[in-house]
Amino acid sequence: MFRAYMYKLLRSPVLYIGIVGVIALCCTNFLSYNFTHGTVVAHVQNFLDIGLYRKTMTVFGALPFTANFVDEWTSGMTGHCIVRKGIRKYAIANILFCAATAMITVFCGMMMFCLLYSFFVPIYIPNGNPYGFIFGQFLSSNQGIIYLTLRILIFSASCAMWAITGMLLSVFFTNKYVAICVPFVASYVVERITIQFPENLNLWYLSLSFVEFKSDLIGFLYCIGIFAAISAICGIAFVHLVRKRVENEVT
Repeated sequence: MFRAYMYKLLRSPVLYIGIVGVIALCCTNFLSYNFTHGTVVAHVQNFLDIGLYRKTMTVFGALPFTANFVDEWTSGMTGHCIVRKGIRKYAIANILFCAATAMITVFCGMMMFCLLYSFFVPIYIPNGNPYGFIFGQFLSSNQGIIYLTLRILIFSASCAMWAITGMLLSVFFTNKYVAICVPFVASYVVERITIQFPENLNLWYLSLSFVEFKSDLIGFLYCIGIFAAISAICGIAFVHLVRKRVENEVT
């Protein structure tokens, strides 16, 4: 099943549309930001600070695979897959590919944008001011590419988590457009709730790496771990709900 899904994704234009969409979305920030001035780091920071852009990114991350369960359920393919692989393996494969494709789409799109933009402006220019959050040492030592890579990895992991929420709710609402749009709505609602929490539990801050740890490695693992844990919980719920739905359909 993993090989079949990989083959399906590589042949599907939706994956590449998602990556191009991420690049295009990053470029839209030029409407309010002169692209010939500043640095790549400053542009990415400015982009991620704008909630509408950040949340729209979750839609592009969800585009390649979040609606896969809906497509297979409505086409009758789910039954064939379950007969060959079983409900548990089928559901887990969907969750893993949903998370992986969302993360790859956002990460590749943003990193490609950074590469293209670096031809026009410097990646980073040290200004002597210390950066208070994790990965600040990379800015101080003028290693902006490492800083960008780590921040974008964490943000991509958050987009993967939101994509899984879309697949989870698609068990109830078998509509592909609902599945793809749920990450946008869920990210807004849940982040508004957790904004009241301490900083290290605030999903908005975590997605932007706005946390302070003595070790960058611990901070990185903590942020990734939080998003992975929530994704795992949603994944377990998805497996359970798919099993219930299949059993109800059979009976």
